[in-house]
Amino acid sequence: MQFIKSVFSSKNTTSTTTPIIDEKENIEQSIQETLNRNMAPSYSLFFERLETSMIPSFVGLAPKSGYSSTFSLTDFQVDAVVTDSTVTSVYTQKYKNSSPNPVEARYQMPLAPGAAVSKFVVTYDDKVLSAKIKEKEAAANKYNDAVASGNQAFLVEKKSNGTFTTMIGNLPPTKEVTISITIVSEIGTHLENLHFGLHRYMFPKYSFNLNLNLQVSLSVPIQKIELDHYKADIQVDGKKATIKLSETNGVPNNIIAVIRPDSSERPAYFVEKSKDNTYALGINFYPTLEVAADEVDQCSEFIFLIDCSGSMSGSTIEKAKRCLEILMRSLTEKSKFNIWLFGSSFKSQFTESKLYNDQTLEQASVFIKSIDADLGGTELLPPIQAIISQPVDSQYPRQVFILTDGEVSQRDELVDYVAKEAGTTRIFTLGIGSGVDKLLVEGLSKACRGYFEFIDDNSMMETQVMKLMSIAMEPIIANIQVNWDGLPVVQAPKSVRPIFNHERLFLYGLLESVPENLTTKTIVITADGPTGQSIRYEIPVDFKHAQSESNAIHTLTANMIIRDLEEDEKKKKDANKDAIVKLGKKYQLISNHTSFVVVAEADKPTEETMQVVEVVDAPPVPSPQYNYNSFTHSAPTSALNYSSPTTTSAMNYYSSMPTQTIDYDLDDCALECEQEEALDCIQEKLEDMKCLSMDLNESICRQSEVLDSLELRECAPEKSVKKSASPASFFSSFTKTKSKEASPPPPVQAPAPVQVSYLSAPSPVQSAPSTQPSYSSAPGKKSSSSGDLMMDLIRSQKANGSWNTVTFKLPSKPDTLSSLSDDCWVTLCVIATFNKSFAAEKTQWQQIVAKASKWVKSQLNASNLGDKYDTFLALATSSI
Repeated sequence: MQFIKSVFSSKNTTSTTTPIIDEKENIEQSIQETLNRNMAPSYSLFFERLETSMIPSFVGLAPKSGYSSTFSLTDFQVDAVVTDSTVTSVYTQKYKNSSPNPVEARYQMPLAPGAAVSKFVVTYDDKVLSAKIKEKEAAANKYNDAVASGNQAFLVEKKSNGTFTTMIGNLPPTKEVTISITIVSEIGTHLENLHFGLHRYMFPKYSFNLNLNLQVSLSVPIQKIELDHYKADIQVDGKKATIKLSETNGVPNNIIAVIRPDSSERPAYFVEKSKDNTYALGINFYPTLEVAADEVDQCSEFIFLIDCSGSMSGSTIEKAKRCLEILMRSLTEKSKFNIWLFGSSFKSQFTESKLYNDQTLEQASVFIKSIDADLGGTELLPPIQAIISQPVDSQYPRQVFILTDGEVSQRDELVDYVAKEAGTTRIFTLGIGSGVDKLLVEGLSKACRGYFEFIDDNSMMETQVMKLMSIAMEPIIANIQVNWDGLPVVQAPKSVRPIFNHERLFLYGLLESVPENLTTKTIVITADGPTGQSIRYEIPVDFKHAQSESNAIHTLTANMIIRDLEEDEKKKKDANKDAIVKLGKKYQLISNHTSFVVVAEADKPTEETMQVVEVVDAPPVPSPQYNYNSFTHSAPTSALNYSSPTTTSAMNYYSSMPTQTIDYDLDDCALECEQEEALDCIQEKLEDMKCLSMDLNESICRQSEVLDSLELRECAPEKSVKKSASPASFFSSFTKTKSKEASPPPPVQAPAPVQVSYLSAPSPVQSAPSTQPSYSSAPGKKSSSSGDLMMDLIRSQKANGSWNTVTFKLPSKPDTLSSLSDDCWVTLCVIATFNKSFAAEKTQWQQIVAKASKWVKSQLNASNLGDKYDTFLALATSSI
């Protein structure tokens, strides 16, 4: 197995663009890669957060220190069925309850965002209790009433932190409890491979008996199946396979079964018929996008988001501007673009992305010269929200490049936000310097199907930026539309994302109203191909051969439709509750509006004192990072952008506290109050924290220092107190700035609205001394020279890829090429110059020359000289 390198754990991450890793030496990285690269971004984020304990890591019941109750897992059975598109897993867990008293227990399990719990069964005392979906409020009321009456009850809800939680009430003492959960999810993918994965943190860390029985049933022959770390019985027979694994020492390593099917470029379909005569369809598409770089002719939207905080000043911002100039010349005339700058506030060149042409390119060049590190702190969430909230053009897949050197105050909120937009936006991130937030850089790109680079040496910035641009320019299939041949299908997802190189796409449809005499229909997929031509795939679907052994595709499709409806509720505030509840009840799915609940009437009501068992130890929680941007964006009066010594005292008191987890939601507190109420609320909470053994007098600012107007400034404490980095982030969203070390932080500004046509006068740019030979201008081809020939050539390229002006002496056009236009000859000479004089910097100009070559070839084709490109380029090379 060979995989593109993308380190799953942040501890070893350097780059995702290294093409191949060694299989034997880095087998764990390969396993992590199968869970992380080119699978659904939400799954990538889920598994990474399991690794870092940001999502509670253990499945099931467990005692917490300080309680006498004990639940011990004795057996864990996994029965799973894998198809071309779905995985249906049944987890059966047996526990021994040694408590002498009745127990209300909490069962908690990590649940990937795309997975759906479709069945929940609890067995004890020879009773088999199956949960049923009810509307959330009704389910909670029924559970509470049952527990209060001394009956056994079970309630399952979906949590926002990546888990689902089950409350099990009034479990009888000293009984064995068996819990069975059925989970339906989309099959994992990596390049042409499929994979089934169980993360080691989804199991307890102590020894227990594990039995895995995996059945694989595909529509195409299976080439091979591999399983690392464990000795398993693997049997492959044509399109079917079985994997059997037994362990007695728990799960110390991830269980990853990599399945390689026979590949096919054409979409494959799967149709499923339910007992009530409805159909669900799944389409699996892994296209081959092998197109030469100079043949790629596709539309794309490029947004460049540049960190202009104070810490970027000096050579770093100048390097970033140089990179931006190279990036701009790498675009094609089928691109849209915009440039955004962020710090404590943010601004953009245009109100919306503009088509790339000579006019907008010149405007961008002027804008880039005006950029400086003058925007204060590092607040990335507001500009990202502003960018993603803009309408998406399906013909122009949106790709965002972020260059930053700092940390942000809302990393997790930001990563969660972009993860939900992976279908609309792809993010490439460049982290600059040793102080950059590496988890942020990785998280943004992994959550949105992008790649990232870290730069320790600014001299390599251009090369590493252009590595990312080369990936962004790889072939894409975009503007994908599905014609269901007149069938009343509810499609999931509702909007089809682009397919980037080396990616697989799954589409689903739910057909609940079935036409009479349904036999064969032809589904047609149309899209914009990477060479500029439309592509079309026809998929004849034979409904007579629909399989009916399971309901997995129905369940998965319904769950995806529910997710679309839930997102619509968030963004558009649409009232989709009725539709969500209807789907949830029909397919037994947990949602924002539905929960599992079961109530069992006890033979004898439980009267003994019931213990509440905290099942899972709280994992290490990252330092609190609270979002106060809503004050400056939406609150009519900003509660914490207020001149008050009370606020100042509170800020310095909190900043001086030692690092630890604070169990107060001050963000919500402030959001719900006006100015005076918010300050009183926060001060009251801070008074409650005196148990942290801090000397308040050491950290309270001088009360006499009153702040000006709406600006917050740092107050000097009466006694020097070493600040803890983590708690200080509490107020970081409106006080944190990254400025030069010798300068005090500037006043924090409220996030500004997008500024239209930010075209201020350019500031002088100091170019690095050129190491290349000097050239004089040729008569009639004069342009100013900065002393850096490579950048001069890049800056003088036209939007279509050609040159008509250079800063070196241009060789005369040979008489044999009299029919060749002057611009063609100049462009050939520039291409030859890049190849001859700047071979060591090829990564920087490769895309620029590819665009130029494409333009020259188009001119030659128009003159019936298409086969002469190599000959003419050789003449230009020998002439310079």
